[in-house]
Amino acid sequence: MDFKFGKTISPKIFIITAGIFILFLFFVLRDRSEILIKKNEITLNKLSLADKSVILSKYIFSNDLFSKNKGFDNFMQEIFGSGNENIFKQINNKFNNLFSKYNNVINNRNVQNFYKNYIKLLSETEKEQNIEMPTFGITPVHSIFKLDKNCGNLPEPVKKIEDYLFKGEWGSTQIIIVPFTNNIADNIEIIISGFPFPAKYIECFIGEYAFCNESYYRNKDEGWYADPLIPIDIDTTYQQTISFKIATAFSKIKQGETKSVWFNYFVPPSVKAGNYTIKAEIISKTSDKSEVHETNINLKIFDYTLPQTMHLKTAFSFDVGFFKHYYKIKKIPEKVQKDYYENILKYRLNPTSLYNNFNNTFPPINDWQWCIDHGANYFNLGYLSYIPDDSILKINKLKNTLDEKIKILKKNNLLNYAYIYGFDEVGENGYANLKTMTNQIRGTLKDIPFMCTVIPNKELAGSVDIWVPATSSINNNTKTFNPKEKLWWYVCCAQNKSPYPNFFIEYPAIDPRIIFWQCSKYNIDGFLYYMLNRWFFNDNFSELTNKDNPYIDQIKKGVRWPDIPWIGHSYRVQVGQRFFNGDGQLIYPGKNMKFCPSIRLINIRDGIEDYECFYQLKLLKKSFEKKGDKKNAELIDNFFTKAYNLVPSYKDYKNDPEELLEIRKEAGFLLQYLGKL
Repeated sequence: MDFKFGKTISPKIFIITAGIFILFLFFVLRDRSEILIKKNEITLNKLSLADKSVILSKYIFSNDLFSKNKGFDNFMQEIFGSGNENIFKQINNKFNNLFSKYNNVINNRNVQNFYKNYIKLLSETEKEQNIEMPTFGITPVHSIFKLDKNCGNLPEPVKKIEDYLFKGEWGSTQIIIVPFTNNIADNIEIIISGFPFPAKYIECFIGEYAFCNESYYRNKDEGWYADPLIPIDIDTTYQQTISFKIATAFSKIKQGETKSVWFNYFVPPSVKAGNYTIKAEIISKTSDKSEVHETNINLKIFDYTLPQTMHLKTAFSFDVGFFKHYYKIKKIPEKVQKDYYENILKYRLNPTSLYNNFNNTFPPINDWQWCIDHGANYFNLGYLSYIPDDSILKINKLKNTLDEKIKILKKNNLLNYAYIYGFDEVGENGYANLKTMTNQIRGTLKDIPFMCTVIPNKELAGSVDIWVPATSSINNNTKTFNPKEKLWWYVCCAQNKSPYPNFFIEYPAIDPRIIFWQCSKYNIDGFLYYMLNRWFFNDNFSELTNKDNPYIDQIKKGVRWPDIPWIGHSYRVQVGQRFFNGDGQLIYPGKNMKFCPSIRLINIRDGIEDYECFYQLKLLKKSFEKKGDKKNAELIDNFFTKAYNLVPSYKDYKNDPEELLEIRKEAGFLLQYLGKL
């Protein structure tokens, strides 16, 4: 018999009845569940139906059916009336405590399993058989994985990891440290040797965590997520060896938590192709004990060089205002600005700002050539917005400014690197104003394309040159109107439901990378992202309260991250709604006004390099087809059939990092082989 809302039973009565049933299960069965947890016997498979009901009730309380993104308090007031909020908060806290205990049991088991496997691994290495009781264990992990702070997803330890790179490509590897005791020595040193290129091509970071509140997209839990990467100063005194100490970082690590050390390395084109073994030693010393843990990165360098300048164009916007406010400066020093260009280009992103006016182009045109020489390929001249027809003086001033800038661009052969962005996410009610403005300056703009975040449509045909729809708006029928137009796309907070990949902190590390496989499959010309450094909720803004950031009082006294935790939420549609974690924030503020990268940024870079690898294969295919070489052209087609199975649609993808790495390796061997023909 089906339940039907209406005359039979009202929604309110149904929910109240369900709530009473859940409360009954909780109070009657909680002792049984807690006993199971204390005995370390609890597993999902062995739980009774009643115990499973207790666990299920936790998810009912956190389900969208209850919250509707209004928050727990609002839900309780709406359904049960005001005055009962504290009771249900207490009930919810009891559920949270129960699940916290359950998770701790699971995580402790993970550490125990890691320890057993690590001891077995050590016993297989003669040099390390003397270690009686290691205080911690290590294992190398690819950059496409995020590790849980509390050991919730520990991998099986291994002694080596393989990394396959082209010449001219960046790579990253993380070494995970798992403590078996709280007594880890303060004097920890890491020594790296065996790399086939100068130490200047290697960067080292300590992996940190950002705290993410329960988000707008309810499928992700509140908690700590791996993302920030803090640079470490390295000692290059000895040739072909680098070392650094991380005592400060290790002093914060506890038993039951993980810490990661990251290596970022670039393979210069001059390096000889072949196989190399990079050895990493983690040395722990106390007055009466010394431990040396070793692991290897087996680096395979293909005999093929990726170009310095990628073919995918990007527009990841740097907000000058947020930067100046955070560091309390009126103007960004030239050296700091140049450091920013250099660092962001390492991640294959153009230094640019989408929302600056035409008098404050960022980077300034005088810096464009330096950026181009280091890999940049596209810059925004300024943001175009509506100026009423009767504001003749403003329109003429805009035209004069553009005329002067275009003269400079032509003089320095930079015209092909420029575009103008404007009318951000314009709706149909703004189409007329957009056409008015582009018509006003079309004479000046004839050599410079106009870019807009809007899906291609006939009404704006001829006014927009670079169409940038959201990934959720595009489909197989999305087409440009003439061969000169380009099709980009973008993600933002709107693409917050599965299966769309996005850049949120809690999302898997594969998300920021797989997006660029979608770009390759659907021949997308460029990628836009509205901001890199939205640090608002971790900065000293007067309107922020403890509800926005529990550390705001310390922030207002001048204390900053990493001396206090980083709060992951960066954006919300309006006050009172849940946040988006990491939206518009892919970099972190570092010391000396140098930014700290993120795991997400590393995977964006890897995704863009994947796009370039596929682009090179497409060029080879065209060459083979031109020569009539059907065999090798078909070989490339077969590869893409396999690769693009990971991204079956514009919105969906296969969450399988191991398969992605395997396909990428296959692409390397294919390019190396076909590139010599």
